[in-house]
Amino acid sequence: MDHPYQQAIRSLTARLDLPPILPTSQSWEAEVANADALPAYQAAYESGGLTEMEKKVLVRVILESLEQAAKKSIVVADELLRRLSSLIQADYHLHHDALLLWALPEVDLDAQENVYRITSFVREIMRHGG
Repeated sequence: MDHPYQQAIRSLTARLDLPPILPTSQSWEAEVANADALPAYQAAYESGGLTEMEKKVLVRVILESLEQAAKKSIVVADELLRRLSSLIQADYHLHHDALLLWALPEVDLDAQENVYRITSFVREIMRHGG
């Protein structure tokens, strides 16, 4: 029997036409991250048809995609960022662990080499979440 996380990945792969998880995958979320697909990810999350585990996995893909966008200097519309932030905050209890990974709460933001590009964004979500 598959782990619920793997079931959620398979469901999202079908729903969003994402590449499947491979036996050699180290981080499926990072492998499928796609800044251009952020509006589709937002729409899927808002659809209301996702299980809690699917939401958890999708937010991890969203965060990876936002980091990818920042690394590539891809501008993500402010309205989309606000909407994503709001969705994550609404289900904060589901996403707290994923947010902690990106927030780096023990790291000073001035230490640029030690933070992700989305750390400030994630910290802001955490300030207003839960």
